[in-house]
Parts: sequence; structure tokens; C-alpha cells
Amino acid sequence: MMLSLATIKGWSFAHLDINNAFLYGDLEEEIYITLPPGLIITDPPPGSVQSVSDHSFFYKHSSAGNFFGVVIYVDDILVASSEDNLISEFKDFLASHFKFKDLGKPKYFLGIEIARSSTGIFISQHKYALDLVTDVVLLGCKPASTLMDSIKQLQMDAGEPLVDPTVYRRLIGRLVYLCITRPDITFVVNKLSQFLSKQCPDHSLAAERVLKWWRRSQPLAFSLLTSYTGHS
Repeated sequence: MMLSLATIKGWSFAHLDINNAFLYGDLEEEIYITLPPGLIITDPPPGSVQSVSDHSFFYKHSSAGNFFGVVIYVDDILVASSEDNLISEFKDFLASHFKFKDLGKPKYFLGIEIARSSTGIFISQHKYALDLVTDVVLLGCKPASTLMDSIKQLQMDAGEPLVDPTVYRRLIGRLVYLCITRPDITFVVNKLSQFLSKQCPDHSLAAERVLKWWRRSQPLAFSLLTSYTGHS
């Protein structure tokens, strides 16, 4: 969403990486995951607002139309703003609290390759998908011509359950993430997700078929988000 808005509005980007994001020391004080009983906050603290739909996304905007947004995933941070000075101020704020690397313009964020041009932003999960195909040992497989078998219908009780159900669940989870740039597999992945509670070899083969089809359709792996400049 933030990539789309930044493309349309022409906002600036920055990619930051926090050093030593994981704490391995012993805590000597109480840490509350939720607010303790009796603590009432009447006025919200000033600053960014947390998105309701995605809790890793924070944003703020002024009456003058200035926008600042940040996506935080563990130690990876993606920043977008309508004003370069807001990004600089954010970097100065982080530098006073943490050590971090300024990776400049984002090129690879959470498995998504990002390339910006005068026409918009190209996003791709080609490397992510290639790693997925390699992990399930299908790199040299024969490509499938269709996403699903048009004759065979998947059923909940289609055979003996898989010995290790976590393999199928992990594969489906990774395919769900691939739908970000490949909406053409969304229907099939949603269908396969219906069998997470009870999988059998037929379901596993159907999931692998999606990857075999991806091998055939690799040239389609790129998605373009264009700005409102007449491009399509």
C-alpha cells in the first residue's frame, strides 16, 4: 500500500536496518505485553498513528498535506515521506537511540525486489519464488501448463494424512505471501488453504503444481505500480 501511494504521490523512500535488534540479556524489570490493570491513558501520546489494518505500519500527516509513513518489521524499516527533511529527522531520532545502517533507496525488502523508474515502481518476488522452488526440490521439474487439475477435485478426506503436516502448512504460508505480486495464483492458494487442518498427498501435489506452473510463467513475475502520468 505504501509503495503504491509513494508512486502516485512521488514520495521519497529510505531503507534502514537496525543493528542488534534481538535482546539476549536477562530482564530485571517487569515487562507488560498488555496494559496492567488500573492503568488508564486519557490522552494518546503525540507522534505517529498505528494502522488498524497493519500494526507494523505507522504514519502521520499534517494539515499542510505533508505525509510520513514507516513500516517496521523486526530490524527492517521502510520509510516514505512527502518531505525529505522528515526522513532526515527520523534518521537523527533513531541515531540517538540505536545503531543502524542506512541502506539508501530500498531495493529488497521482506522478500520483495523494488526498482524505481520514471514510470513508476517495479516490484518482484522472483528471488523469493526461486528460493521457494529450490527448497521444495522442484528447480529442475517439468513445468505445468495449468495451475490446477481441471478434472480432479480436491477433497478433505482424499487419503492418508501427511506424516508431517507442518511441511504443507509452511508451503501454503509462503505461497500466500507470493500472492502479493502474483494475484493470479490467489484463488488456487485460497483453495489449498482450506485443507490446512487435514492434508493428504493430493493436496501436497496440488500445491507443488502451483510452483511448477510458476516455472512456466517466470516472465510474468514482475508487477508495475504506475503513477497518474498516463502510463498503464
